[in-house]
Amino acid sequence: MTSFLPLSVLFSTAKRKVVGSLWLFLLLAAEIASAQTAGQLLWSVDLAYTPVTAAPEVGPDGNIYIHSDDLYAISPAGQVLWSKNSSDPKAVDVGPDGTVYSGSGGTIFAYTPAGELRWSFTEPPGGQGLMAGPTVGADGNIYAVTDGGGLGALSLTPSGRLRWNQPGYVKFDGTGASKVPLTSNRLYFAEDVVPGCTEFSEGLNALDLEGNLLWCVSFSGISRPVASPNGDALVHDFGVLYDYNPDGSREWAFSFPFPSGTLIGPSVAPDGTIYIFHSYVNLWSLTPDGHKRWINEGVAGGTFPIAPTVSPDGKTIVFGTVFSFGVNGKLVAIRASDGATLWTLPIDGPSAGASGPVSFSKDGKTVYAPITEIGGINKLLAVSVDDGAASGPSLSVSGSCPGRVMMRISGATPGASVQLWSGKAAGNTAVADGACAGTKLDIGRARVVATGTADASGSVTLRMNLKEKECGLLFQVLDLATCATSNIATP
Repeated sequence: MTSFLPLSVLFSTAKRKVVGSLWLFLLLAAEIASAQTAGQLLWSVDLAYTPVTAAPEVGPDGNIYIHSDDLYAISPAGQVLWSKNSSDPKAVDVGPDGTVYSGSGGTIFAYTPAGELRWSFTEPPGGQGLMAGPTVGADGNIYAVTDGGGLGALSLTPSGRLRWNQPGYVKFDGTGASKVPLTSNRLYFAEDVVPGCTEFSEGLNALDLEGNLLWCVSFSGISRPVASPNGDALVHDFGVLYDYNPDGSREWAFSFPFPSGTLIGPSVAPDGTIYIFHSYVNLWSLTPDGHKRWINEGVAGGTFPIAPTVSPDGKTIVFGTVFSFGVNGKLVAIRASDGATLWTLPIDGPSAGASGPVSFSKDGKTVYAPITEIGGINKLLAVSVDDGAASGPSLSVSGSCPGRVMMRISGATPGASVQLWSGKAAGNTAVADGACAGTKLDIGRARVVATGTADASGSVTLRMNLKEKECGLLFQVLDLATCATSNIATP
């Protein structure tokens, strides 16, 4: 509830008129902010034109950095703090001390948070520019990969000194604008030519963070890899997604149904859950061990999607689509637990669509989307992710049934008891007693099959051994602190 001063107090004197007007403005601003709805455009900033950008990067201070045809620093309120002339846009990353790293051609730049140049590093003549990076590693050093004839994979100190390089990476159709796939102790890369492959030159290889070549797997038609939170590398070729362990052995492969040729992504949540587009329009979710969770068919519609981005808490996925077939793109938010579409925001402007992946604010409440108007200008949009309403726990299931299955619960009240309910079919079951008596579950004739206590992050994992006849059961979580229920999941 918001309290207002009487108008007679606010406007009784000329001096109070100024104070009162300011007060009224602030109160109205607070009311507007609190009334934000999911998928609402909060602000838009014009940028220099370029057809493709990397995802914006959010710094420790909440400022947003994006390399359109120029490099920009933008406040969370949408104010341009500074910009730098810089063509050939590459990925941007921010170090733990706020240093901003960007690239152009074969040069890496380091700026202070205020936009002052700290140093620049240019590879020797002969290289064709950055294919990936600059990216800050867990060790604080900077990593990048440059195209044929250049240094190849390389590492710089935070002061801009070359630590090592591994030459021999070639991309036949240009360079790129993405981060380097890094884990705590691995650098993964895949390209038309990579060092170390013996069967044929195209493939996936791994270096340690001291530049030593560890292994290479020959691959035809391979995608750029994505590093998973567990240290694995995810890549795909013609309709198949592969997971490779840090030692180069293959953990699993998932084949998509016909037509299986086009995959976009993947993106990986903090818990290892995978999201990837298949056949341009269908968004799939897989468990960390490569089993299907859900599919949202046709969600991209008639415009081609860009790889999705997962929110910091893993509960929401947002993606943009490009201008396609004379139709503007759009932004779409998906609920991670069950794949339901939360909201859609059409992208306004002449021949307008997404120019790169979106990024989330640190608290996950705002998404920043890079937009391009073909032949015109670029924009950065800030869009509210949700309406601030309380959400319930989320449930995901992994493992093989029959056999050992893990029920992963997130979004529960920290420290609260949770119940796992199960039944054979959808329906309604009312909780009979306790603090949540009367709460309706979405499973008919459900019963409690397990209980647990959420940790400080609101997560808990329950392990169960399921028999063959139990593989079709439905499961749902009840948070006993809030009486909120989760999505329904099945092994």
